Amino acid sequence: MRTIDSDFLAKLNSKHSGGVFVHAVRFTESTGPLVERFFVSHDRSIIFDGNTYDPLPMTFSGMDSSGSMKLPVIRIAIPNVNNIVIDYIEDLDILENDVTIMLLHLDLLGNVNAKDKSLFQLQVIESDDVTAVFSIGMNIGLDDAVPKEVMLKEEFPGILDTVFTGI
Repeated sequence: MRTIDSDFLAKLNSKHSGGVFVHAVRFTESTGPLVERFFVSHDRSIIFDGNTYDPLPMTFSGMDSSGSMKLPVIRIAIPNVNNIVIDYIEDLDILENDVTIMLLHLDLLGNVNAKDKSLFQLQVIESDDVTAVFSIGMNIGLDDAVPKEVMLKEEFPGILDTVFTGI
């Protein structure tokens, strides 16, 4: 699993003398009709793939991935300046909506393939007067067949109930 947190990005930028990497977020507000918002953790707007990414101070943490096979969770902390973020999350039902996190290089914004992106879903929102924290992760439901290509008895009744455990 890739590292997406803000510390990783700071280390990457400190070791790389050829420009600046930034986090960008494409957030789905609604699917019918499709409404998306675009943000970049930078001090000015950028244009990437025909979309304007508005500046928004964001801190990324988490990406808890380990040998225990827990699903990774990323937390995005956003300052609640003038109650703008709290008003936003109170006005919209945005839980379980898609969130795409991208790592972009400011000198390569004209190349739509020059990105590293991961798709997640918004799982939990925690907020207070100072900060809103969006917890995002993989949206894997109980009915999903994981891993892919798993054959289920409900779909294929000919599958035997016995399990081969090896010799």
